[in-house]
Amino acid sequence: HFTQLRDFAPLQGGKVVVSLVIGSSGIRQTCEAPLRKGIYQFSLNPVAAGTGEIYFDIYKSDTIYHIALAHIEVFENEHEAAHSIAPVHHPGNAILFTKEQSWKVNFRTAPVTEKNFGRVINAAGVISSAPQNKKLITASSSGVVTMMSSLVKGSELTKGDLLFRISGDKLSENNSAVRFIEAKNNFESAEAKLKRMQSLANNKIVSEQELLDAKKDFKNAAALYDNLRKNFIPEGMDLISPMTGYISELLISNGSYVESGTVLAVIKNNQDILLTADVSPEDSKQIQRLKSVYIKINNDGNYRSIDYILVSTGKAANTDNYLVPVTLKPEGNYELIPGEIVAVKFQTNSNSKSIVVPEEALIEEQGNYFIMVQRTPELFEKRLVKKGPSNGLETIILNGIKPGERIVTVGALMVKLSQSSGALDPHAGHAH
Repeated sequence: HFTQLRDFAPLQGGKVVVSLVIGSSGIRQTCEAPLRKGIYQFSLNPVAAGTGEIYFDIYKSDTIYHIALAHIEVFENEHEAAHSIAPVHHPGNAILFTKEQSWKVNFRTAPVTEKNFGRVINAAGVISSAPQNKKLITASSSGVVTMMSSLVKGSELTKGDLLFRISGDKLSENNSAVRFIEAKNNFESAEAKLKRMQSLANNKIVSEQELLDAKKDFKNAAALYDNLRKNFIPEGMDLISPMTGYISELLISNGSYVESGTVLAVIKNNQDILLTADVSPEDSKQIQRLKSVYIKINNDGNYRSIDYILVSTGKAANTDNYLVPVTLKPEGNYELIPGEIVAVKFQTNSNSKSIVVPEEALIEEQGNYFIMVQRTPELFEKRLVKKGPSNGLETIILNGIKPGERIVTVGALMVKLSQSSGALDPHAGHAH
């Protein structure tokens, strides 16, 4: 049986050459194609007894894979071979799960390893827009508001879209048309005065201070006139969207009267978002040793790791819940929506190593946890373990397995379901 470890699928064709070498003698056989996916059949007749090696050379496309198996014992006859093999004792909870079965499901195994696994801090977080992603649309003059399109909360906008027009032509006070004419007249008057003062200053007729005052009056009039001229039309003042985004708040209705400075709408976009979670004051001290962050969205049962920038850790607890806010900026497209609540796991650094397995490797039965340990290529032991802290993706195992043992990391439940209620075949775990 040949399994590709990159995806634990059967070898999909290719020529395989097997060589048996004992001392200086050897034999070789070539199998051009598998009997069926992943399975090749060979028949070797050794020319000598003794300890040797078997080599498999797999020719796949333009690549050659070389596999060596050492300490292969070849006996003089079948009688000696039978008496040299010690009986195999399988544990009572052993499960036969053949290669053919594993190839039909999502299945993977991996050796148990130790690694640094720090403290896990659980919290609830809220997604919000970054401050720079929020703009207020404010009335620049008093008047009656006309919506220039069908605007509702959530409407998508492009930078430069015309949103509102404020008209004061029917108002006796704060009339925008009158204000524009006044600003234009003041600008033209200040401009003419400045030119006259400059001519007189050249002839030393006016003082330097009078010239400076004329320049100041001109700049003030020009600033006011330019501001009104950019958005003024005879029908009123136009307000446009300062950025691409969506309307998160619409604070007025069509035809409303507003004073200058009134906020008409709030525009946001989700290009930059923040995640704020509250932790206990004691846990907040560990945030500076933060290693990884995991989030779970919409209670879908799956945590995922995110890239992030730690923006800030609160210096004081909130008075309403006595917790300290921790703010992160997620780096990447995680399809997070402002206002959304997510479950968060903060994992800190640790100087000590622990046995860590994927969360999917664990099987729970009535409050107990088990792991499928691979005893032979096709034989698995259902092993009781003691579960430690988890970050949602990986879990510390306090006892029950040792580093170097190979366990099922994906598909453990499928192995369990294949468990037979009867006794195992004496040859279980061996391919024929």
